[in-house]
Amino acid sequence: MERLKNMEKDIRYLLTQDQQAQAFLRENQQRRQQMADEITRIQEEMQREKFDNAQQQVDRIRQQNKEAYEQELCRLHASYKAALQELDEAYQSHQAQWVETIMRRCLE
Repeated sequence: MERLKNMEKDIRYLLTQDQQAQAFLRENQQRRQQMADEITRIQEEMQREKFDNAQQQVDRIRQQNKEAYEQELCRLHASYKAALQELDEAYQSHQAQWVETIMRRCLE
């Protein structure tokens, strides 16, 4: 009988140990899942930050290119305007001479 009581005591002890081990494993699994969720959240946040930084760089480069384009466009406009002015001045100052030369060549 004593032996049976000792076996029951041992079995209860083993069941208690098993329950405690299962509880410990559940806690560990919950912690592991929490850590995995936190890692996922951090990765997503880092990806958003990288995307935001990249988008800011793209916007900055786009603005710089736009400014450079507009400056070049203004420079070309001024250059073409000056060239047109020179051409107009040359035409005005040589108009009579050119008309006379053209007429003479046509009559010859």
